[in-house]
Amino acid sequence: TISGNIAHYDYGGAYYSVMNNCVLSANTSARMAGGAYHSQCVNCTIVSNNAPSGSGVRVCWLTNCIISGNTGGAAVGAGSQLFNCLVSDNATLGVYNSGLVNCTVVGNNGGVDNSGLNNCIVWSNKNYNIIEPFECFNTCAPDISTSNGCINYNPMFVDAANGNYRLQ
Repeated sequence: TISGNIAHYDYGGAYYSVMNNCVLSANTSARMAGGAYHSQCVNCTIVSNNAPSGSGVRVCWLTNCIISGNTGGAAVGAGSQLFNCLVSDNATLGVYNSGLVNCTVVGNNGGVDNSGLNNCIVWSNKNYNIIEPFECFNTCAPDISTSNGCINYNPMFVDAANGNYRLQ
């Protein structure tokens, strides 16, 4: 667990790290990357971090991770790559300028901006779901064009009101 760190400039939690089965929580950065910067995270939970840019992570490679409850700038900041991740319930934009494969982005203050989506679900984000995707394939979102295998049907989460975003 990496928790409770405060950076007066950049990189509140992990910096150029490789992490498996870790929790990054309650880390703060004055400028960018509250939870992790330029790190590889597998099966990690990145929760309740804060930074003006990349409140959860920035320039990271994430596999099977949960990014939730972060505040400040985008929970997933520029240059990140996500595989099989859940980005949920962040008090900010969910994902900015990143690539996502097999991910769910739900319940954030904003969904996805300027990012590539492949086989993702982007649903029930507060202000918008998707702004300017640069690539979008086989993705489910309410305000998406139905080209490239994309659909705009309700994904039917098991219990979204209580944070269970598995599909029925």
